Amino acid sequence: MWLPVDTIKLILLSLHMTMQVAENNELTRAKINIFTNEYVPYGRPTPIVITMEELPVKYSITIHLSTSSYLLAFFEVGKVANKMQPKFLKTLSISNQLSLLGIKARRKIMYDKGYFAKIIAIFWSANDKVITLQGQLPSQPWVHKVMEIVEVKVNLPTHCTPQIVILKGSDPQSPIKIAVNRRFIIRVLFLETCNFTIRASFRWHLTDAAELKHFSKYFTDNPWLIIRRYSLRFQTKHEIWRNLLVFHVEGNFNGFSFASRCYLKLAMGQVQAVIEGGESRRAAHNEILWINGSLSRDYSKKYEVKQFSTYNWNCDSWDDYSNPFCYHNISSVDAFMIPAYSFKSGCSYIFRLLLADDDNPNRGSLNVQTITMTDYRMLQVTIECLFNCEMDFFSPFSNVRLAARCTNCETQTVRYQWYVGGQLTLTSKDLNLYIRTVANTSIVQLIVTAKDGWFGQDIKYLTKNSGPTIGKCFVKPTKGQEALTPFFPCCKNFDTKNNPIEYWYYAGHVLLDNCYDCNCEVHLPVTNFIKVLACDSFQACRTSWIKVKVTALLNVPAQPPDILWKYITNSPHNILTLPEEGLLLRYFQTIQSIASHINHIDSGLMLLRALKGIYPQTRVSLGKLANLTLTLAHRLKPIDAKEQHLLATVVKIMNNNFQRLYHNDMIYLLIEQPLFDVTQACVTVYHMMNRMCKETPLPPKPIYVQYQLALKSGKLVKGVFDKLWAEINNFDDEQDKLRSLTWLRSTWETQRLFHYLGYARQHGLKADTSGDSFYEGVALEIQCFSIERDQSYKIETSDSMHRVFFSSALLKEVKENNKDYICLKVVSIKRELNWWYPEEKQPSTILLSVRVFHYEEHFNVETVLKNSEISFTTFIGNVENESSSNMPRTTGLNSSKRLSYLGWTSIGDASTRAAIHSYDATVDSKHINCHEEGTIIKMQDVRMYRIMLEEKTMLAVRFISSTHKLQVLLKTEVQPLFSDISKSLCIVPANSRNKTFLLRNNCMQGKRAYMAVRVWEKSPLKSRLKTPVLDGPAKFDFVFEMRSCDYWLYSLPADEQHWAHDGCYPSLDFGVKKGMHCTCKILGTYTSYVYNVPAIMVPVNPYAKVELNLIILLFYLLITSFLLIWLLWFYLYRNIPISKTVVCQMVDLEDDSAREVHDLLIHVKTGGRVNAETTSSVKLSLFSTQHHEMQFTLVQDPEHLDLQRNTTYILWLRTRDIRVPTKIAVSHNNAGRFPSWYLRRIEVNDVQTQETQVFVARRWVKEKILILTSVLIFKPGDVRVVGTWKRRFRLNYEMLWTNWAMWQPITGKWRETNTFPSMSRAKRFCVFISKLVITYTICACYFRPTTPDSLQLDRAKFLNFEDLIILSVICSFVGLVMQLIFEWLIRQYV
Repeated sequence: MWLPVDTIKLILLSLHMTMQVAENNELTRAKINIFTNEYVPYGRPTPIVITMEELPVKYSITIHLSTSSYLLAFFEVGKVANKMQPKFLKTLSISNQLSLLGIKARRKIMYDKGYFAKIIAIFWSANDKVITLQGQLPSQPWVHKVMEIVEVKVNLPTHCTPQIVILKGSDPQSPIKIAVNRRFIIRVLFLETCNFTIRASFRWHLTDAAELKHFSKYFTDNPWLIIRRYSLRFQTKHEIWRNLLVFHVEGNFNGFSFASRCYLKLAMGQVQAVIEGGESRRAAHNEILWINGSLSRDYSKKYEVKQFSTYNWNCDSWDDYSNPFCYHNISSVDAFMIPAYSFKSGCSYIFRLLLADDDNPNRGSLNVQTITMTDYRMLQVTIECLFNCEMDFFSPFSNVRLAARCTNCETQTVRYQWYVGGQLTLTSKDLNLYIRTVANTSIVQLIVTAKDGWFGQDIKYLTKNSGPTIGKCFVKPTKGQEALTPFFPCCKNFDTKNNPIEYWYYAGHVLLDNCYDCNCEVHLPVTNFIKVLACDSFQACRTSWIKVKVTALLNVPAQPPDILWKYITNSPHNILTLPEEGLLLRYFQTIQSIASHINHIDSGLMLLRALKGIYPQTRVSLGKLANLTLTLAHRLKPIDAKEQHLLATVVKIMNNNFQRLYHNDMIYLLIEQPLFDVTQACVTVYHMMNRMCKETPLPPKPIYVQYQLALKSGKLVKGVFDKLWAEINNFDDEQDKLRSLTWLRSTWETQRLFHYLGYARQHGLKADTSGDSFYEGVALEIQCFSIERDQSYKIETSDSMHRVFFSSALLKEVKENNKDYICLKVVSIKRELNWWYPEEKQPSTILLSVRVFHYEEHFNVETVLKNSEISFTTFIGNVENESSSNMPRTTGLNSSKRLSYLGWTSIGDASTRAAIHSYDATVDSKHINCHEEGTIIKMQDVRMYRIMLEEKTMLAVRFISSTHKLQVLLKTEVQPLFSDISKSLCIVPANSRNKTFLLRNNCMQGKRAYMAVRVWEKSPLKSRLKTPVLDGPAKFDFVFEMRSCDYWLYSLPADEQHWAHDGCYPSLDFGVKKGMHCTCKILGTYTSYVYNVPAIMVPVNPYAKVELNLIILLFYLLITSFLLIWLLWFYLYRNIPISKTVVCQMVDLEDDSAREVHDLLIHVKTGGRVNAETTSSVKLSLFSTQHHEMQFTLVQDPEHLDLQRNTTYILWLRTRDIRVPTKIAVSHNNAGRFPSWYLRRIEVNDVQTQETQVFVARRWVKEKILILTSVLIFKPGDVRVVGTWKRRFRLNYEMLWTNWAMWQPITGKWRETNTFPSMSRAKRFCVFISKLVITYTICACYFRPTTPDSLQLDRAKFLNFEDLIILSVICSFVGLVMQLIFEWLIRQYV
């Protein structure tokens, strides 16, 4: 595109004017020159002159004069507030001044009249060959700089002189950048040693940029200096020297002096003004009002010191603008008070706090607070920042730690409530949370409530700090060889509000180096990428990657050791000299690369020899040592005594590195994001060594007791270790000595490492996962989704503890109407829950809340999902008593808690003693050892165990070890049958170390779960043969692990809310190392947990021999024989009918009657009472309605009675006169020994008319005549009930009982019946026995022949309710059929 003509003219005019300004500016007119001799002396003063033809008047000129390692001058001349050195003097002859100073001009002097300034310089480096002068106008940056270069040569003494240089920071053109709140190390490297081993003292001087003002001095015996944090806060006289400092180091050896300089550019922290109470608060007008800004921070100062010398407070009020207690410049201290009743209730007052750095007024901050006065009292509450919340910024990759602060709570008991994103999360005084949201701002609200109802609140708005904006990183060269090639990574164009930016370079998880600029030199392992963490001053980082290609070291000899030593000590490696050359990082990388090739202990010991004599003291070296330890442990498997001794020695070097970090106060960054990988590597080393120490054989008892007593008494120090080491060295047995020394060294170094990792544990990075230290925390996620059909979604929480899965069906179910866009809020909470469950059964301390995020969150309800479900995986659970499964259950109780204590003072200090005593006191009372050990001797043996499986929970049976192949069967409710065990397909392989079986209870009530175990056998076992287990006995170890997924019932009243698991169930995953997975039909707050429970052993005898019991068989034979004999006896002696029929032809006696002949059957029934029979002859008289009488005498033989108890005497009368109804007169002749007779009743039955008249007597017939009359006349079809229902029931029950219980068949006469009046006792007894035998036969057939399974069922339960019902129905039906058959037979043939 062509530009318009007017535009081109305007550009040309601007260029012309700019060129004129450049030609006529004061910098050009000054004509700055520099003069010095060509040869300058080494280590002695020499003059240097700067000349100017005219001095600037309107502006100031900045002059920078330096060499490659020496800043000779840095000052401003002209219009400046404070005159700076060197001072320019006016002269008429510059050449004369040069002659007076002994300077020979090597070029023509352009002007002789002008101004000159003299500088006295001392050169300490032979590499200073060029002096560069730069001049510029700071007020006119568009004016080009002027530059002049002069070559010089440093004359070294005739004799050899040591020369030193400071690594990084020796170039004044690019001073090393450091943060004032960081520690750093300045190292001196000898460029020339003159073949001497130099041991000298070093003097360090800290000065300003011109080396005119000395701030401090240090003395060291080593060629390095460690600068403590916040120790470089010095105020310089001039602005251009601000934050620019010079370290001048010098030394002396054998009369020879040497020196060097290091140039530092300090990065100061930010300033934050904080007013307690937040942006707005309420206060009672009748109380003293405190305005407090003491929490304000200057991040360039320690937290403990006074932050600002002056606090500028202003007060304004729109409601009460004339109040005399509210005005500008109201105070200049950090906290002040307003008297009570000074402010009016209902009015608002605005307080402004303006702060500035004491040294730099450009660094300042302003904060405003609005206070509304009320009539009621308020608690004054403030949220105090502890970690990752400086300047109200937070990094989403680190936890945020806040604390509640109440200024007027005094001694009151208060309740803390923390709300994160609207959800009540914690009720503790401190809050520890992870926050990662889509929004840039997260709201944290604190409400503090006292018992008397007073309350107060504060709100903190935290802004996400994702680290510096993305820039560009590259490396030179891009290709090289492992450990040998130096790589120089560099990052540019990163930007942040929180300067400076520090770059941390990683290869995988191994830290390479860190710096603020492009001066890092790294040596790489075999890798394709360099990971870069660009972190701001608050450790918020952004990750970048640099592609690189590194080839492996060639021809690394793993064996033999002498060849490996030559490889180490000869060129091009020769790593023993690298630390002296300042190449410590290359030294460590070379050792690491060689360690990745060796696989024999002798080579490892040779490599350990190369580590002697070094003193690592940085965080970088700590990470490399941890990685080296893990590499050696991996390469030298299996670990024996020698290998363990080697690893303990490397851990000793690690501990020494840790010790120097603690001593130099450099441990704080181990909890920050840039050094997470370093800390994690140290934690991994501790776990490995701790496991190794537990498996190491113990030393002799005296050594072990002394060590433990020293540990528990707090006296475990280096002296105790040396004493025990000397005692062990006096052992005569070499093997015992080696074993004891290995145990002592490993245990001591592991204990030291545990002690040094205390700082990490205090901040949540626990070295011992079973420790007692606990930190609550919250991670907040808000993610929004567009609802798509058949789409799956996943949300991962920033604390890496939860992963949530759901589908579009859930979003459709919970969305609002006509919206296809929805947001979910996921809160991962780690908190102390104060469970009321037993400690070994406590659910997890890790909670997960998932809610729909519309306009506001309703976290106090749970939502039932009808058409969808939600799943989540928890990666950290509360697996109690995990380590206890490593020991057999020999005692009732055991503890899985390991020794854990916080802080770092000294090994065995007071906190250690308290932790140990607490550990000893609770070792047998906290956790049940759930480990179960079983033994099977015979192939027929079965071991059975049971537990109670709650509703919607899952049982995982983990077999830890097994010597033989086993068959396992899991079953709920009832014990598994032995035949089912043999058919089970659940197999535990022989020599198995990890086999898991799962059983889930999907029911809504708890059930008893059984597990049966037997030795696997290919062919069926014969139960009668007790076969020993081949290569037995078979031994196995297992543990019952319960898994449950719960959700919180918000819908219940507050005092009834609890955890429930009817809507959630765990997935059928064999292991939980990768997380506990749950699926729920509820949208709410969840927790999942795993705990071990003790198994209850069930005694069983699986393969008992099913043998014939001769005693029982003989008993049954005797019973059967007795019944047969009894039946025979009954047949012979009791086969007499219970009734006797006598036929009387009375027609011939009634000749005068013309009536028809009728047959009358008269039943005379004798009662069943005792002595109811009679020995007398009975006379019966029958009277008709026409007063006709008929008599009949029942003649009896007293020795053979007819009228016996419970008998019926039947008369068959053929008569013309007697009809129904009639009357009967009964009497007897009173003969025999028992004349009295108990008459039950008499029945008169007319055969022709089928009428029956019943005479109920139920009385004794004695001497008098008994007249019987009755109106009970039954015609065909009549049904009448005789007697009350109670009497009828009693008689019927008595008859059935006597029949079925065999009472009357044995002890007395049979009761008569109308149906079978002529059945004898033998016949009735035969019917009873037949029914009984049939019933017994049915039961025997139902239960079938005895088997091992039937024996097991008989022992488990006598009779099932179902079997009882089935047998009752079958026996009743068969009994009824048999009764009908017998009735038919009796009617036909009896």
